Amino acid sequence: MSRVLELCQRFQLLGQTTRNGFTLVIAIRCYVLRTHQNNRNETDLNEESNEAEIFRARDNSNRAIARRNLIGVGDSLGEDYVGIIGDGTFVPSRAAYLRLFKEGFDRPKQSMTYVRTPEVINVADDHTLAAERGSWVAMLSTGSVACTGTYAAMWRRTPAGWKIRSEIFVTLHG
Repeated sequence: MSRVLELCQRFQLLGQTTRNGFTLVIAIRCYVLRTHQNNRNETDLNEESNEAEIFRARDNSNRAIARRNLIGVGDSLGEDYVGIIGDGTFVPSRAAYLRLFKEGFDRPKQSMTYVRTPEVINVADDHTLAAERGSWVAMLSTGSVACTGTYAAMWRRTPAGWKIRSEIFVTLHG
């Protein structure tokens, strides 16, 4: 349990509404994923470090969203980013995606916080591209779950590190 509390502190989740215990679920899920990653056989150190960098970038992006830090959200996005959000709306650019987050950040009582949890990351043989697949959760400012779903992301290796080239989010519940 102390590891879960440590994760809650790391993600600044302590003190937030946990009416339905959802915050604890996120912390436990993060712990399980990290434990799974740490216990895998290391057959390719380079691939492992690429996966770890992508996990770190996703983790930083989740924390930036929770802190309403627009610059932090943008740090994970490639200049040529495009996406499809959970309702099927096409987002044609990095600027448009960041504008959506800014609109939400400017209305904290109406906006949602998103947590994307990677489940699988596959790195291309040439280590220039990677595919990430996982699940996501949108929470209201009250801490209750608004909707959940799955996502896929394409990452590209750049001189500045791994950046998201494209994402698709599918709302399955909510």
